[in-house]
Amino acid sequence: MQQIFHPKHILKHPSDWILPLLITLASFNGLIKAVSGVRYAPLVIDAALVGLLFAVFATRLLRNRLKIGLVDVLAAAFISIAIIGMFHPNIPSLQAGVEGFRKFAFMIIGFFVGRYLVDITALKRLIGVLLAGSFFISLYGVKQFLFPTALDYRLIELSTASPVTYLMGGHIRAFSTLAGPFHLGIYLTCTLLLLFAIWQRYPNRRPLVAILAVPMLAALIMTITKSNWVGLLAGVLTLILLRSKQPLRLIWGLSVIGLVAGLVLYLLVWVSSITPGLETVYAGLQALLNPLEAPTFKFRLDLWNETVIPLMTHSPWFGYGTGSAGEGLINLFENTPSTYIVAHNLYFKIQVELGLLGSLCFWFFLFYALINIWLVGRQIQDRFLKIVSDWTLAFTVAILVAGLTGAILDAYPVNLIFWLLLGISTRLKRFHIQDELDLRPSMGNITLVSPEES
Repeated sequence: MQQIFHPKHILKHPSDWILPLLITLASFNGLIKAVSGVRYAPLVIDAALVGLLFAVFATRLLRNRLKIGLVDVLAAAFISIAIIGMFHPNIPSLQAGVEGFRKFAFMIIGFFVGRYLVDITALKRLIGVLLAGSFFISLYGVKQFLFPTALDYRLIELSTASPVTYLMGGHIRAFSTLAGPFHLGIYLTCTLLLLFAIWQRYPNRRPLVAILAVPMLAALIMTITKSNWVGLLAGVLTLILLRSKQPLRLIWGLSVIGLVAGLVLYLLVWVSSITPGLETVYAGLQALLNPLEAPTFKFRLDLWNETVIPLMTHSPWFGYGTGSAGEGLINLFENTPSTYIVAHNLYFKIQVELGLLGSLCFWFFLFYALINIWLVGRQIQDRFLKIVSDWTLAFTVAILVAGLTGAILDAYPVNLIFWLLLGISTRLKRFHIQDELDLRPSMGNITLVSPEES
């Protein structure tokens, strides 16, 4: 690891560090806001990504080497629909439209960045930095839950979300350096699935994987975000399905996972029930075991039946505009006649904001991209690329499951990471890897397959 982070290598290949460093800065978004007092610091990262992307597109266009596929057209079409939605009559101000656009549709720019800007060296470094960063972020999350400080409450004050989001039963929930507990939960779900994918294909790395995973799993539990817990389980099952080629081995693997999960759940319930300070964890586990009796689930059911679904049926084709269901934007709709609702569901959010036209475009784009990733994953043989492909598919499943109870793709920077991975994984065939995976990225020469060959 020391060899990779040596200043000589950083100076020799600075472009390969741009994206990993930007993602690292985004992961400390909440902390940066608390220290600087500036809520819009992530806009610097947005501007950098847009600048890089336009520079690459312009260069390829001038050289007549710009090649795009149907998946690019579908992504661009959805972004265009979201831009038009910013000017919906229901949107009370340009600021509301712009912030709603940035929270969700704008982040799909990561899809293009992954397809056109990332090479194998940058990808390895991105994974290394992501794992290292999430390890320390999870440690801070554990500390935050057990020993909150004035800085942690300062982070809550600077958020546009309700303080109730950060507190449960009067106790702070872990959110570390990110914008909220759901952001941290899905972020750790992402990295834990990566670790499990490495565990599957590299048995010799399992001790290191275990060391990294323990604080991440502990911090995920301390977020008390049950949808992310279930999303992680769904992602793990997806990785097992992707890896298994023999039915008996699959049944055995699922049985082991079920046994371990049941044992861990039993131990967590028992420990949290007798340990002072873990009352909120105990309450969250009880809600997970009895979801139909959970107050939060009952609240969501009532909200969907009484408000969200009637709103969708009232304006089914074009919705209510970009931002009308954006997380944390209620202050921009207050004292206006405009309709605003926190949908608490990714599927409903898209329908509320962009109607059936936007929903069909989005889901067709996502489905088409996933089919591409699955087909590419079947063709490649390199273990590292297999890990990336499987990780992306499993993380997508986790996102879709977590999205059942929250607009999870509004969660920054995980939404950016998700779209980045999706873009990368659609073009894994362009990477040619000479060496087997080492968790320390190699510095050798890398051959890139041309767009025509991919």
